Amino acid sequence: MTEKQPINAVFEGGGVKGVGLVGAVSVTEEMGYQFRSVAGTSAGAIVAAMLAAGYTAGDMKDILDELNYNDLKDRSLIDKIPLVGPMASIVFEKGIYEGRFFENLMRSLLETKNIRTFGDLINE
Repeated sequence: MTEKQPINAVFEGGGVKGVGLVGAVSVTEEMGYQFRSVAGTSAGAIVAAMLAAGYTAGDMKDILDELNYNDLKDRSLIDKIPLVGPMASIVFEKGIYEGRFFENLMRSLLETKNIRTFGDLINE
């Protein structure tokens, strides 16, 4: 078995583009590369964090396959006010969805790999 070639990567954001990034990571892994240093923004930051924690493209695909995307739409009481709620939520809460479900999901996935702080991600 040959040693995997280390590479660095920066992943851009773009919402559902994150699914495509997982596919690109899969092909890159199949070509014999291993991600060493990674960074990203938005959806790309999620993929980068998962890679840094030790998840593979296959792991991420499994997580995406099991995810109920409607769970990401966690709304507050203000969001539920007819007509003005979503706009008020954007103005006062900086977004329509609260993000608690997503935050808890990421926390759980990272803790599974013993990642609790940025310091836990440092590779020697």
